[in-house]
Amino acid sequence: MKGKRGFCILFFCMFLCVLIRPGRMDAADPTVTYISAVYQGDAVEVGGSIPRDKISVTATYSDNTTAEIKDFVMSTERVLAEGSNKVMIIYRGKVTEIYVFGKKPSSLYAMYTGDTLSVGNKVGAGSLTVTLYYTDGSSKEIFDYHVVNPVIISANSQKVQITYNNLKTEVYVYTQAAKTVSMLTAVYEGEGVPQGYVVPERNLFVTALYTDGTSERIYNYQLLPPLVEELGNNKMKVAFGGKVAEFTVKGVELTAQSIEAVYKGGSVEIGDYVAAEDVTVTATYSDGTKAVVTDFKFSSDRIALIGENTIIINYGGQSTTINVNGIAKSGASYSNAATFEVKNSDKDIAKVQVAMPKRMEKDAIVGKSLKPDRVKGVINKIKAEVLSYIAFDVLLADEKQDDVFPLTMKIELPRKFNPEVKGNEGTSACLYYTSNRKSVIAKVNPEVNEKGVIEVTLFRPGTYILVKEKEIVEEDTPNPDEDYL
Repeated sequence: MKGKRGFCILFFCMFLCVLIRPGRMDAADPTVTYISAVYQGDAVEVGGSIPRDKISVTATYSDNTTAEIKDFVMSTERVLAEGSNKVMIIYRGKVTEIYVFGKKPSSLYAMYTGDTLSVGNKVGAGSLTVTLYYTDGSSKEIFDYHVVNPVIISANSQKVQITYNNLKTEVYVYTQAAKTVSMLTAVYEGEGVPQGYVVPERNLFVTALYTDGTSERIYNYQLLPPLVEELGNNKMKVAFGGKVAEFTVKGVELTAQSIEAVYKGGSVEIGDYVAAEDVTVTATYSDGTKAVVTDFKFSSDRIALIGENTIIINYGGQSTTINVNGIAKSGASYSNAATFEVKNSDKDIAKVQVAMPKRMEKDAIVGKSLKPDRVKGVINKIKAEVLSYIAFDVLLADEKQDDVFPLTMKIELPRKFNPEVKGNEGTSACLYYTSNRKSVIAKVNPEVNEKGVIEVTLFRPGTYILVKEKEIVEEDTPNPDEDYL
């Protein structure tokens, strides 16, 4: 009786476990049913990069759960036109759309805030406020404008023209006739000036005292020497109106105090590199000045992950980061390929193409045919019947760029090497790699497509041997039992 009762309890517990089990053990992962996206950024200048961090993408799954998505793909990563730009957002086969407003610079406005200028003086940068307006009504103050006619040549007033890209504006400056300079003074009120740099105009106060008792700040002075030449104290001169004044400025070694970087490129495939031309790095120096620099370095510029990749940038002892979106590799593109032909003494010719990253020049990879006897030692170690071969080197024009690997190489086979061609039955096309032309390190048995082309991965530079071979068929080993009576 007790045995039956125990069996019933065990059966009931098993039945209860089935009822309360959260789901089937073999149930598939939930699938994405749809996605939604919202853009929360501002209008972007035409040609500018759409900020991914301003796009919120949410995926809804078949089990009614939701999750924020970071590794989505965009149909375009730049604003292409003025006005509303439709951008498709793709994730796991589902598509939605956002709209990003594109704007263009529309006009300039300039205001002169300085004093009356005498003929012979010029408009100083600090006395102009220049504003750039966009088609969406937004604006910003700019500083990299150009003054076309800054030197004063007429009394009473002068119209000064300011340009920025294809835009221009004008501002009137009150002027007066030239005066006779009785004395010139110069005072530098800034910090040290980096060696080899010009003394910044905004911190150099050159004042002309005129014979009529008036004075004026001068911007159209001649600076001698034109640059700070030495570290430590530099005695320098300014000249204007026939008078000369001296001042002292300390020459210092220029150091970067901080850097900031902006990435303007799009998504990058896993294994590829961030292009330096897509990154703008601005350094702030010890003298307070800022400048765009191009000789920065990446700690690592290769994309390793799908989704957000943090790339470290270094310059002058300072570092900063950018975020670059990584996407799955879509296959090699030969639009930027190193192309060369290789041959052997039998006049067999194979066309070779090595797919190069966009950031590199095609001639970064060089291919050279080798004399057959240079690899005879390797050929003798191949465990197959070698019918014919083409040996060639794949070399880097700059040996320091070996971080470009792996790369993808495509080879168009000569007819003699194509196992699909009539008469080549029973043969195969193989590719061998050797780093020292003495021993074989790797063998690849690639598939030949219908056009007689093979595609392989290059992991390093070295010698490659395209071989037409036939498998060695060993004779059957005799049965040892047959040796006995």
